[in-house]
Amino acid sequence: MLSDASAPTRPKPTLIVRVVALCVAHAWIVVTAVILLCVAMTRYVDAHFAMTTDTYALLSPNLPWRVRQAEFNAAFPPERSDIVVVVDGQTPELSEAAAASLAAALSTQSNLFRSVERPDGGPFWAHKGLLFASIEDVRTTTSQLLKNQPLLGSMASDPSLRGLANTLALAMKGIKEDHGPLEPLRTPLRTLADTLHGLAAGTPQLFS
Repeated sequence: MLSDASAPTRPKPTLIVRVVALCVAHAWIVVTAVILLCVAMTRYVDAHFAMTTDTYALLSPNLPWRVRQAEFNAAFPPERSDIVVVVDGQTPELSEAAAASLAAALSTQSNLFRSVERPDGGPFWAHKGLLFASIEDVRTTTSQLLKNQPLLGSMASDPSLRGLANTLALAMKGIKEDHGPLEPLRTPLRTLADTLHGLAAGTPQLFS
């Protein structure tokens, strides 16, 4: 038999072609192996990889300042179990009284609360609050006290309904004798009148 020497020879299959042909020939074996490999990789990733949103954990705890901070926190542990209670009321006086009563009641329950503090009130701030206020706030408070000193002095000497009546009579007398304007008293007197009318009608109202 004669062969044509000019006929082209078929190229030898490449490695990729052989691998693809082998996978096609043993398809179920390849699919099973891939599934087992995926399961194994999933278990590995789940056990060895994690993600956190805590940016504080991005820095090495071996940094000098992190080491010093850890020592400081160990000596002075930060408080992380605070419960903040906000007390609101119709008047500042009612809010203050409610907050004081709540703090006193919770302070007796040492089995539930390690400590109870009022950062915005209490005996300390009542007596020394002006020492920590700004200069402008101290000036404003002082000027208001000086302006209302006659009324405050009269009420302090007799904090009763009779004292209130005497204070109003003193204020009206001062206005009649041109010792002060009437305008600053309009709002307090109107509020007081509305409260008294409401009390007489059986619907008590509150004002500061």
